[in-house]
Amino acid sequence: LQPGAKYEIKQRGTIHELLIHNVEPSDTGEYVCITKQLKKTAARLTVTELDVTIVSGLKDVEVFEGEDVIFTCTVSHKDAKNVEWRLQDILLQPNEMNEISVEKGKTHTLKLRQVTQDDSGIMSFRVGPYTSTAELTVKAPLPVFIEELQNLELKEGAMALLHCTLSQPGIRVKWYKGPLVISPCAKYELRQEGTVHTLQIHDLKPEDAGEYSCDNGNEQTKATIT
Repeated sequence: LQPGAKYEIKQRGTIHELLIHNVEPSDTGEYVCITKQLKKTAARLTVTELDVTIVSGLKDVEVFEGEDVIFTCTVSHKDAKNVEWRLQDILLQPNEMNEISVEKGKTHTLKLRQVTQDDSGIMSFRVGPYTSTAELTVKAPLPVFIEELQNLELKEGAMALLHCTLSQPGIRVKWYKGPLVISPCAKYELRQEGTVHTLQIHDLKPEDAGEYSCDNGNEQTKATIT
């Protein structure tokens, strides 16, 4: 053995010392000290791995599709080995979508970028024999209006056609005249074709003038008929 960052060799009078820094299980073995007279003494060093435990586990997370999500787990010792992250029991590797890091040696962090609903499932963090799990729930994105209602000026007896377009299909909307909910009838015809929602008002009367709105559960769009 030669002196270096790993090994430090000292002599104090008749006492000879070997210091091994930052011991690891791979340092386990027999060490021998040999004198110039070829006399030797030996001892065996056994290094056992630290029992690294989880002191702060994962927590359930609920996000919308397209958002980033972060999981953290804190362990008892720095520089823990045999650490792995899994989603739906699939081992995760660092890449452009999965960012894996360690802060201050003990806090392990996983950042998933732009999650989809298919990513929903059980997230797990394992260190040695210890495992922490949490549930990731990815919800459909909130609907927004990409085309809003437009004001109309029409004559009595005419037909009014109000329409708006949502960011995604399959969303139920409610139509209102002022504070009153509009239901389908001979006067009002409500239609949905993909992302386009339409309110058709037949045989306009002066009392049909006013503010109309469409509510998608997340936001409203409004228009006035005169």
